[in-house]
Amino acid sequence: MKLKLFGSGKMGRAVEQLATTRSHQIVSDLHAAEAAIDFSHPSQVKQHVQSACDANLPLVIGTTGWEKELGEVEEIVQSCGGAALYAPNLSIGVLLFEKLLSYARALYSDYDVAGVEFHHKDKIDAPSGTAKKLSSSCKLPPFSSVRVGHYPGRHEIHFDSSVDTVVLSHCAKNREGFALGALRAAEWIVNQKGWLTTDDMLRSLYSPDHSL
Repeated sequence: MKLKLFGSGKMGRAVEQLATTRSHQIVSDLHAAEAAIDFSHPSQVKQHVQSACDANLPLVIGTTGWEKELGEVEEIVQSCGGAALYAPNLSIGVLLFEKLLSYARALYSDYDVAGVEFHHKDKIDAPSGTAKKLSSSCKLPPFSSVRVGHYPGRHEIHFDSSVDTVVLSHCAKNREGFALGALRAAEWIVNQKGWLTTDDMLRSLYSPDHSL
């Protein structure tokens, strides 16, 4: 599949390096591509969405920090009859972790709960988009944020009582998981329409009898 890549930072380079292992080709011409992936800058997302819509190109958005424009961006996609999927974290491991955490939140409903997320020192947004998504979907309080060193990303949720503590965590070893998730999303979105979520994707990736 021919892919247009918006962004040439660390994540963009990770996607480009992994694309060839899945028999994909990165192209510079928007109109020659079959799908696009955005790992650019928050200030550029809206423009890239419009460009993708103008080219009738489905788009996967992994850039975070632009969510104040979410309503406008979704409207652009819906009005042009295009397809776009936004997720603050496209790692399949994180997406499944979110499902696990939602179940755990119900089980440990009598426990105090707190979240902490760690990212590398150059990450712009805090808390991370993933932390915000977990807080929203799993009914958690806002995460505390740590920015230090070279962490690709770690999210911890602590359930605490007077007698014990339970900690659930997801730790990215490198950026490959995020890049692979973005590529799998691009492969999936080609035949889709509308403003899509990772829940839509997971339901397609797993068998019909899966509990997701």
